[in-house]
Amino acid sequence: MNVFSKHSRQLEKRSLAFLLLALPLFAADPPQNLTLLVPGGAGGGWDLTARAMKDALESEGLAQVRIESSPGPGGSVGLAQLLSGHRDDEHTLLVGGLVMLSAAASNHLAISPLDATPIARLTGDYPLVVVPSSSPFRNMADLMNEIRRDSAAFPWAGGSSGSLYERLLGDLYESASLSRATVNYVPHGSGREVAEALLRGRARLGVSEAAEVEPFVARGELRPLAVAAPARLPGLDIPTLRESGFDVVSVNWRGVFAGPALSPFARDRLSALMATMVQTTSWKAALTQRRWTDLHLEASDFKKFVEIEQAQWSRPEPETRLPSPHPVGDTWWPWAIATGLLMLSAVPSYRQRRRTRAASLPTEAASPDPGAATESDPLSEPRLDPTATEKDEVTSAFEAWRLTTAERDIAKLMLQGLRYKQIAFERGTSERTVRQQAQVILRKAGLDGRADLAARFLGPLGQRSGLPRPSTAA
Repeated sequence: MNVFSKHSRQLEKRSLAFLLLALPLFAADPPQNLTLLVPGGAGGGWDLTARAMKDALESEGLAQVRIESSPGPGGSVGLAQLLSGHRDDEHTLLVGGLVMLSAAASNHLAISPLDATPIARLTGDYPLVVVPSSSPFRNMADLMNEIRRDSAAFPWAGGSSGSLYERLLGDLYESASLSRATVNYVPHGSGREVAEALLRGRARLGVSEAAEVEPFVARGELRPLAVAAPARLPGLDIPTLRESGFDVVSVNWRGVFAGPALSPFARDRLSALMATMVQTTSWKAALTQRRWTDLHLEASDFKKFVEIEQAQWSRPEPETRLPSPHPVGDTWWPWAIATGLLMLSAVPSYRQRRRTRAASLPTEAASPDPGAATESDPLSEPRLDPTATEKDEVTSAFEAWRLTTAERDIAKLMLQGLRYKQIAFERGTSERTVRQQAQVILRKAGLDGRADLAARFLGPLGQRSGLPRPSTAA
């Protein structure tokens, strides 16, 4: 009996030793099925990164990949989904980067990429300054000279509000001895949207990564003026901002994140998978094709890097922007995230109500329904019924003020009596950005405030109809 017990203990020790030796092998075996969450629009940097990852992982037999899109401002929707629905899921990765981190920090969100588990930094991309091919500007010096004369006349199309693109332009203006607050910035969801805004005349200037706008450049639809890189990019004969006389450099990095409750073993497996992926021929070809810079970092180093970046972006900018009485929580993002992902299902119906109301704007042919405001919709305001002559007066005034398409849309919503927060929700941007654009509108119109804008058009209407004047409270 004693001999048998002794033999059993020896077998147990040997089995334990075997398991301890084999454990690293199991830990090094990555999952064979992955879902990549893309928190931005099609054709954007995150989307292109996910597609390049899918090609590299599948071509080498490393994993089968499914791409799932969850677009939202600054990647906030996708990040919230990862944190709430994939806490310990080693089969799901979120593609994110500096745009997500900077937008979260600049807009004082309650969540950030550091709440997730950093897995790997992958690439870097340097923004391009682009204009439509029909633009008279062919270099940054001439462009900035014109902006000095009338900065409000030069709306910029860029990425999410508060992102590196907006700060890059602030640095550019500061380098040109201009106030950061004079940047007329209109945020968009992707580089494709930036290009479309330029081609449709909604903006005169754009800033986006080379990979996102290069197809439009290759077709001759857009013209690059400068790149925010320390040196010219290989294969692109485009001067840097420094060469153009403006000491500004900016790089947009991207990486992947997993859920916040991921185990250390799962984190290491995924990090090892990414380290293998970046060595594949397919991935290296994507770097060359997209003109991405290889910035690979494994999990532990990537986490330290993200901590440094978040500390930097959490600091206020060198100069203050246009004043806002709501410096904290000045966008609809915190509301959406705090209320939970279930509230996202209400967005389509909310936007439908706004689109219904937009049909009654002064420059549209349809006449609004004064009785459309009901107690069941507390955000609805009484609407006036302008005549055709009054519609023409509004259109003529907008043209005389040289308002851009985006500024006209905002001015119409201001005339309807919508608050800045409501306008921001309708346009999918931040309240701060709407306030900036409203200040530009008022400056162009030579008016002192929203009350003056309402009185300019709605005073006679309100007196005639007997309806209460729209609220001008923000």
